[in-house]
Amino acid sequence: YRLLGKTRDDAAGEAFDKIAKLLGMPYPGGPHIERAAATGDPTRFRFSRPMVRTNARVGDDDFYDLSFSGLKTAVRLATQKVDIESERANLARGFQDALIDTLVEKTLRAARENGRTRVVLGGGVACNRTLVARMRERLAEVGATVYAPAARLATDNAAMIARAGLFRFEAGERATLALSAAASLPIPGSRSA
Repeated sequence: YRLLGKTRDDAAGEAFDKIAKLLGMPYPGGPHIERAAATGDPTRFRFSRPMVRTNARVGDDDFYDLSFSGLKTAVRLATQKVDIESERANLARGFQDALIDTLVEKTLRAARENGRTRVVLGGGVACNRTLVARMRERLAEVGATVYAPAARLATDNAAMIARAGLFRFEAGERATLALSAAASLPIPGSRSA
């Protein structure tokens, strides 16, 4: 494995959940945002695409990295100026479009720069059909095929990590009580770009 980029703050799924809460939607937020966004006006709220610069180059600190804190702030500030109830679908659309465009651009960069023709989506956000469709459309430009799990299999990362742990447990692997949970531990055998 080679780490190309990482999130500098909230992951995409966390951003979906926090914006859903802000808009008065239940948890998990992703499916509710996607449903509302389907009827939203894409021109009503046009939020900046975080860390996506047209003049970005490989080697720049932000070429592959993600950050959604500014996007969340922009949505929060927009909610303070409008009636959330009447603008919910439009706000959801603006947020979702910005987040998806960012994920798609960063993935396109990675596939293009590394000569990859297969892209695999994972995590809870992979159940977002709008993300999958846009990812497939844009990555076809570089001859890449996008693979995404069925929505029922694209669950929260915590559930997938728990399942991976169960596989290891069933295989007889055990850790000592000295094992500590740390979100930034590297994947064994991985290296930075």
